[in-house]
Amino acid sequence: MIERYFVKGALFNWAAPSPITSQPKDGAIVDSPRVVAPMFYVGLDDQVVDHALPNVSTLGLRKDMGIAHTWLNYIHGRTATVQAAGDVLTGFMSGCWITMWNDGGGRKVGHVGTIESAAKTEPPNSTVKNTFAQAMPQNVQGYNPARAFDAGDIMPLLTRMRGTPSAQVLSLVTASNEFYAILLLQRMTERGIWICAGKKRMDAVGYDGLYNELITTRPRR
Repeated sequence: MIERYFVKGALFNWAAPSPITSQPKDGAIVDSPRVVAPMFYVGLDDQVVDHALPNVSTLGLRKDMGIAHTWLNYIHGRTATVQAAGDVLTGFMSGCWITMWNDGGGRKVGHVGTIESAAKTEPPNSTVKNTFAQAMPQNVQGYNPARAFDAGDIMPLLTRMRGTPSAQVLSLVTASNEFYAILLLQRMTERGIWICAGKKRMDAVGYDGLYNELITTRPRR
């Protein structure tokens, strides 16, 4: 379970996969195209590291070690799903819901692909949310990683760091079915190097709570 590796100040060499924007924004629930996105631990950032933490070697981290995971694509206007028993990463997060459920083939993780450029209750956001809400099984769980960190968490970090940094939130669904939001920073002067600035374990909501969060149109009685 890779959540233990995301400690404050940990540096990762990683080419973050881009969202998929070329598919129809029809709300369909589809398999995530396979993407190999190797991530390697490469050290500690001197400005972000928490020196009160134990040495990272106690976590099993070593220089240039690969962080094994399955990548779940973010497809605009569709729900991408992947079947995986291990750790699943997806992002970056700005408000999409990440879901998990079991079917006959095992555990699935889904990324409900809403987009920032449309209103929450208008297509394609309403389309993808309503489609998933109507199709999801009773054993589904979900969470919204973007809610873990607000400006009060992020801005103090950015203002005191060199190199004109920016922030992103990554979702992690662990092999033991725990849900995490991970705050990553990247300096413009160090493209491809991501700094972990913290993580938060989040509670998931079940079927009823997720339905209420997603549904934007209700059938007439």
